Amino acid sequence: DARARLLNESQLSQTSVKSERESARDVCLKLLPQFLKDAMMVVQATSGEDDQAHVHAESVARATLALCLAVDSLDKMYDQCIYDSLMEATHGKEAFIERIVPHVINGELQSLPPEVMQSLVTHFASKGEHSIIEKCVLSMDVTSLDVNQVARLCETHGMFGAHASVFVRAFGDFSSPAFAMFEDAMKMVKNVDDITHGTTEEQKEEMRFELSRKSARRLLLFCRESIAGRLFPPRFSEDMTVRKQNELDDDPVQVARRAEKARFDLMRFFLSPEIQKSVRETAEEVAKGGYNALQTSNASAFRQFWRGVDLLRKKRFKSNGAQNVSPVDALLTSSQIKESSDTPDAPDRLLFLFSIEPATTTAFLKDALDSWDASERELFEESGNNVYRTTDRMSAQVVCDAALFAAESIEEETTFAAEETLNARLLEIKNILLTFAAALVGTGRVSVDRDREFALIEALTVGPAKTLRERSDAACLIVAQTVDDLTRRHRGENDTSAAISKYAQSKVFALLSDANFAQAMTVLHLGEGDYGAALETLAAKDVLIRPNSAGYFADVLLGCAPAGVEAANENDAGPGVDRARALPAGEAREAFKRSLLQSAPKIAEVNAGIVARLGIAHFPDQQEAVLSALSSNPLFQFWYLREVLAGKSVTGENDLLDTTACGENDDHQTLARLIERSGVKVTEEMSELYVKLMCQFEPSNVLPFLKSRSGGYRLDACLEQCQTYGVVDASAHILEQMGRVGDALDLNLQKYEQNVEALSSLHKNPTSSTVGGKMSKDVSRGFAMESSESLDAATQLCLRCDTFKFIESETMWHRLLDCVISARITFGSSGQFVDQTLREHVERILHDTLERVAPEKFLGDVLKMRGNETLRELRRVLTGILETVEREKDGVWKVEKKSEHKVIKATAEKVCAFKKGRRANEVKLIVTQSSLQSSSSPLSKRYKQPRRKSLTATTPRTPSSLNATRRKNQTRLTQQQQQKQTRRESL
Repeated sequence: DARARLLNESQLSQTSVKSERESARDVCLKLLPQFLKDAMMVVQATSGEDDQAHVHAESVARATLALCLAVDSLDKMYDQCIYDSLMEATHGKEAFIERIVPHVINGELQSLPPEVMQSLVTHFASKGEHSIIEKCVLSMDVTSLDVNQVARLCETHGMFGAHASVFVRAFGDFSSPAFAMFEDAMKMVKNVDDITHGTTEEQKEEMRFELSRKSARRLLLFCRESIAGRLFPPRFSEDMTVRKQNELDDDPVQVARRAEKARFDLMRFFLSPEIQKSVRETAEEVAKGGYNALQTSNASAFRQFWRGVDLLRKKRFKSNGAQNVSPVDALLTSSQIKESSDTPDAPDRLLFLFSIEPATTTAFLKDALDSWDASERELFEESGNNVYRTTDRMSAQVVCDAALFAAESIEEETTFAAEETLNARLLEIKNILLTFAAALVGTGRVSVDRDREFALIEALTVGPAKTLRERSDAACLIVAQTVDDLTRRHRGENDTSAAISKYAQSKVFALLSDANFAQAMTVLHLGEGDYGAALETLAAKDVLIRPNSAGYFADVLLGCAPAGVEAANENDAGPGVDRARALPAGEAREAFKRSLLQSAPKIAEVNAGIVARLGIAHFPDQQEAVLSALSSNPLFQFWYLREVLAGKSVTGENDLLDTTACGENDDHQTLARLIERSGVKVTEEMSELYVKLMCQFEPSNVLPFLKSRSGGYRLDACLEQCQTYGVVDASAHILEQMGRVGDALDLNLQKYEQNVEALSSLHKNPTSSTVGGKMSKDVSRGFAMESSESLDAATQLCLRCDTFKFIESETMWHRLLDCVISARITFGSSGQFVDQTLREHVERILHDTLERVAPEKFLGDVLKMRGNETLRELRRVLTGILETVEREKDGVWKVEKKSEHKVIKATAEKVCAFKKGRRANEVKLIVTQSSLQSSSSPLSKRYKQPRRKSLTATTPRTPSSLNATRRKNQTRLTQQQQQKQTRRESL
């Protein structure tokens, strides 16, 4: 009835609709208790069957919630007559809890009574589904929750995302969630009973530390989200691709204030000077563990790290009135520690995170200290321990000192037992901490003494190659800070340069040079005013890290590129290059350009691409001067011209190089754009010099270069260079371009004869050893391949002459055939491999020749040229080839005859089919006419039409015709045999 009233509301007036809705709501709520009473009787009746009872209970709970939602009266669901009926029924409580979860997660139920919340947590915790509880807590209104109850439940069941969300949204408290997550990470380190997986103690220990690292990463993620003004845990769309906006409010001012408070609270939590007894007890307990032979294990690294911390603290701190107490116990009591003013202790929480997850910890600290800092007195003014403090360092200084303390403790660990070796992961931790500390020092917000600074740079020089860029930048920041400090102390330019030179000579420069820290060395050269040395350093040592740094440095000095940090970062030039500034126009720039030309050979020795870039960008009209500067080593000239011509070929103006030779990579694309802007022209002299140098250093690329160009060089000059250095294929190409095809053929045939002679000599004197024999086979195949290539080149030349109808075409074919026949007669007896190779050459050339030269004239020319020599070998070769040709011709003739017979047969069948069809049509016509006649005259049935003779009937063959066919075939076979005999006799 209520549903019918709701459906008919559109037919009523607005007032009537309101009254009808209220009436329907009252009816529903009035019927609901009776409905539950009757429904639960069914549930009780099926209590013996658990599955059926559970299904009934779910149906009742679903109907109850649906009805309350339909009439917008969810608050009535907790009335005693409704709620008690559900809770007291068999399976009712369980069904009710499970059915309200979707409504809570969707935001339809913003609050739950404490007893319902307790039941929900207990139910899903017993099933191990803690994620459902966490989702419900994140979706509910925190003002309606019992925070103490929720906090206990979250900590007990490890729901730290919900724990953090409740405290942040309810109180703006960031320290309590951080403390809970930190304690969980420590608990994972020493809890052995909870780990049931793994077969050995080492595996269990590794799993413990992996769980601890997971907890530490969750803590640091919470910290990073909080200082960014976002809620934790992060919320994403259903497909996990789009991050939802999860700020508490839309007011950016409030978001900024909350982020600032989070930063302050969290940094106070991590930098707390109080001795954390739980941290030190955990470290002491784990440090007493056994030695793990696996040198990459987290457990072994953690154990050795804290042993080093203990040793370093024993050195740095003195016990006050606690001589009879063990050092570890003494460190656990703050009243027994006297802190030295020059060596402050490191916060325990930071040390723990450094030992567990150093990379993520340093990343968070870098974000936290970005554009923010606070003194110790500001952080801990509300703490009672602030009275006993003797220092007031800034937060960045505290963090840097802690990182250096942790790195130094790793060095102290080497004094441990002889059977233990330093864990490989400890070296990784040390490298991360030193790089982070160096970056802080480079910002200028952190100060260290000169000895510590040198030690820091020295430590940065050691590390894996994959971290070279980060370590180089960190060292650059330290050196830049020192240079700036020296510049402030010495106002005069000469005094500053002298002070920087003195600093560079104190082992620092040698240390930087050995480590290939080009950016830091560039800072020193800039401080000294030696721009040429700075450019050479960047070109030689920074090419693998930042290939563009040297070129951009020169552009900045010559005023062709903007200076500054942002521009250097956009062009990936490095922190050292961003300190460069444009030189004054005039003599200063000209002097630097002269130094560029003087440094060109040194730069080209390590990076010819940079020389090409500098020469094109800053000497577009002085290419002769650049080549002259590189003339001390022709190889440098060749490298320079190759880079310039490769970039020129990409522009499309002149196809100077084959794409396979130059490679259309990004460097050439960039160089091409630079050439297009500068307007560099490639002269004939440059092309001819490049051909000359290529003949010396890359002779195999001369021919592709010449083929890719239609001009731009003198043929006679290039021919002279190619002949001087013995580049046969390129010389033949130039001779062909000059119209001297005969000379070009002679060059190819000469090279062919040389390769065949070398192949014959190799097989006449074979190597006996196994290794030598294998090498001999490889060399033999190489000579055979080169001879085939020379023969192919000669054949292609003859074919091109045929195409253009040269007069010398036929003569060239004769010379080519005579060359291979001569080689076959002379060297055919050197071995089986040589004989087979030369026989294939003769057969191939003979086939090509017979297709283009008349056989009679060809045989006559062969006899004329070879008539005075022993023709036995030649006769055998030619006879075999001719027999092969005859066999091929006979095979072709048979195939042609067979095909012809098939065509004739198919034609005859079509004719017969056509005739049969025509006859059938005639018969149909006669039958039709006879039927008409029979219908008109009954007497016509007595007369029969005479049967027509078939059109396809043939006369029988007589014996005389068969004999004539046999005589004709016999005559044809006799003529073929006579022709074969005549050819053999002529040979």
